[in-house]
Amino acid sequence: MSTTRRDLLRSAFAGGGAVTLGLAITGGTALADTLDPLQGANTTGEVLFRLLEFEQLEIFAYRHIERTSVLSADARSTVAHFLSHERRHAELLLAECKKRGVAPPSPPSGVADADRRLAALLVARRLQEAHHELAAVHLLIGIETVAEVTYHLAIEKLSVPLPKLAGQILGCEAQHWTGLSSVLHNGNPVLAVPSGFAPFATHSS
Repeated sequence: MSTTRRDLLRSAFAGGGAVTLGLAITGGTALADTLDPLQGANTTGEVLFRLLEFEQLEIFAYRHIERTSVLSADARSTVAHFLSHERRHAELLLAECKKRGVAPPSPPSGVADADRRLAALLVARRLQEAHHELAAVHLLIGIETVAEVTYHLAIEKLSVPLPKLAGQILGCEAQHWTGLSSVLHNGNPVLAVPSGFAPFATHSS
């Protein structure tokens, strides 16, 4: 994979059609307008529900890939480590939901359900096809790209002090993106390190 996250964002802001990093960008529409995982979620409770739902999807994807994909020792260690992070994110979000009396969402019921959810988030690859390391890591990079978008949008919607938590999780997801990219590029920092800004940071007021 030669495309960097900087290339992804450049294509998105230019409004061009692309399929990069496992994330499908529809033709003629900027990424910020194309992908809004929090659309319709306006209250803090609704946003927390969506974030927890997304974390459940991430956990399902990481667990499935850890269990079923053919991975190198380095990739397997990376996947296991990042899975533990996602579980911690879910624990924190669940605690915040309980404080507000928000019932938790249902996690994916199986691979087909997870793939349907990934498709709705414009992630181009599918768990059913992630049998080997290249496809599996590309898929996880696509999911982490959506994670960055999701948490960036959440920062603007959550009430204080939750934007701090969303920002901390956003930073962790960005590290995951870089770590997975490093697996694909054999640790080459020039290709693996992300751009200097989180997605859509220039849109913040």
